[in-house]
Amino acid sequence: MKHKLTSLFSIPAIAAILLQSGIPCFAEPLPPEIKEGTYGVLEYNLVDSQYIVLTGCEEGVTEFEIPIEIEGYPVVQIEASNFSSPSLTAITVEEGHKHFSSVDGVLFDKSKKILYRYPFGKGKSYTIPEDTLYIENGAFMGLDAEGNVNDTLTEIVFPESLLKIGYYAFSGCSGLTSVTFPDACTYLGPFAFSDCMSLESVSFGKSLGAFQSTTFQNCPMLAELTENNSRYLSVKDGVLYSKDGKTLELYPPAREAAVYTVPDGVTRIRGGAFSHCNSLEEVIFPESLEDLDGTTFFHCPLIKSITIPEGTTSMSTICNHCESFETLYLPSTIDFVDFSAIRNCTDAVDVYYNGSKAMWENVSNSVWLSKTHTVHYREISISGDLSGNDSIDVMDCILLQKFLLGKYIADANQYAFADLNDDGIVNAFDLAILKSMLLSA
Repeated sequence: MKHKLTSLFSIPAIAAILLQSGIPCFAEPLPPEIKEGTYGVLEYNLVDSQYIVLTGCEEGVTEFEIPIEIEGYPVVQIEASNFSSPSLTAITVEEGHKHFSSVDGVLFDKSKKILYRYPFGKGKSYTIPEDTLYIENGAFMGLDAEGNVNDTLTEIVFPESLLKIGYYAFSGCSGLTSVTFPDACTYLGPFAFSDCMSLESVSFGKSLGAFQSTTFQNCPMLAELTENNSRYLSVKDGVLYSKDGKTLELYPPAREAAVYTVPDGVTRIRGGAFSHCNSLEEVIFPESLEDLDGTTFFHCPLIKSITIPEGTTSMSTICNHCESFETLYLPSTIDFVDFSAIRNCTDAVDVYYNGSKAMWENVSNSVWLSKTHTVHYREISISGDLSGNDSIDVMDCILLQKFLLGKYIADANQYAFADLNDDGIVNAFDLAILKSMLLSA
């Protein structure tokens, strides 16, 4: 007798039961259904036949009104960055709208706490109303679809109430020359002030901490960085650091010095810290340095050589679009390099590694750097000097101990110089001799 099983639940119901019971459900959500349309001068997307997102307006429009609904569907969102036309002077909102409001032609949410879009045709200077808490992504974005910047806005005054500035919020506002963040502001989004070509000075308030490496990307005129009793940031010799001075956050791109020496005690370089530095030829890192975040040097055309000091253990992308870059010196202590450590630079970069070939082969992702560039190693000339730095130190003991535990592969040169009692075998006796050599050094 055959039995027919009939499901009592729909697939979505089953998924809900699995989630509630704690059983993993790996089905990917379906992408939203998008239908494009126009409404007067406005362009929009109908999402899942449920709501409307405004996506743009006709070129040359000076003013438009956001309706409550289009074709019976509620208008609930706006892609603010798409409304960057310099001819736009005002955005108004249909009376009784549940999601938007307009203040002197500037678009806000219903509560007037979130600024959605500033129309560039409104004027060169704008003071954001008090009680505004958040500036939406792309709210003042000046970049158009072709990547052209907008120089209409020349001054922005933030309210003391402001907490956050979204990504691309002021990107491409090439008329801005200075910005001062209020003490309440705690967050700057990625690319928030990127491509602000005339930006010369930035002042950080009390509450603003670390920000994305791309926040001030491609601001070639930025020369002055200051902070106002910040809890998290400090400025030393015009360069922005963390409050404790251990992390270099941002080097002003327009600084004219050819050489910069990072102070001793700095342990970390924030990704993108040296971006679009057209005068910088050399940066001298301290012995205290431990880590370099991604893309340390970005579009620095005069940088030719970089020396990473001994003690540094990891390195992400060190250079990107540095056309003159030729030589990289790496310490024997490095144990991780990003697979794209050098990007969009000269084709033939010489990498000088302060250790043996065997040590290099134990560095994570070193194979990628070896495939694309020429790596040079140090040959061992002193018995017991497994690291190849011409001295007997703790690193040699660590390498030999790892070898004996099977956690390190030594090359023939290292093996020969590790056999300290010349018995043809590298074992614990050699480690004991090496430790004795270190203590007596």
